[in-house]
Amino acid sequence: MMPKVRIKEILATNKVILGQIMHGKPTGGGAFSAKLVVASPRDLYHARATDPEFDRFIAGTIINSGRLGQRVRHGKIRARIARAKADEDAQSYFAVQAMIPRWVPEQDKFDVVNDVMAELIAGKITRDQLRERVKFHVAEANKMSAPKFRKFGDAKLVSLDELAFDDGSTRVGDTVSRGLWD
Repeated sequence: MMPKVRIKEILATNKVILGQIMHGKPTGGGAFSAKLVVASPRDLYHARATDPEFDRFIAGTIINSGRLGQRVRHGKIRARIARAKADEDAQSYFAVQAMIPRWVPEQDKFDVVNDVMAELIAGKITRDQLRERVKFHVAEANKMSAPKFRKFGDAKLVSLDELAFDDGSTRVGDTVSRGLWD
């Protein structure tokens, strides 16, 4: 015979649903456990049909169980979507990192990856636009740190703050301003 008192005790905790009592399915999903089965569905339905007081108790206990089931189900769906999004972002991060040429300095690589990923996450670009945005940001990083030689010819680029002569304190910027108007 089915232990009605045991079922009432279990259902009174509000942490258990009938699926766990009859089928051994834990609340929120998981593997079947024979330890969780208290009564067979046939015995439980028979007890409810023959005992009106037990039936009212069961009906009152499970009246809000649909809300719990939906909350658990939708929580799993949201977690699956968030996990898929995180996996896609990680794949995008490594794809962007692989697109950057080897000659780009390490710090510039991080800056380029972060700039491209910020645009991707903000929704400004799509995954198929990654390559052209990487090229754009690498070019921007190159503009920030000028190369050692000019683009045409082999003369060195000279900063206006560099010393004009090895043995003096005159700056290149000083000679330009004096040379033009003197």
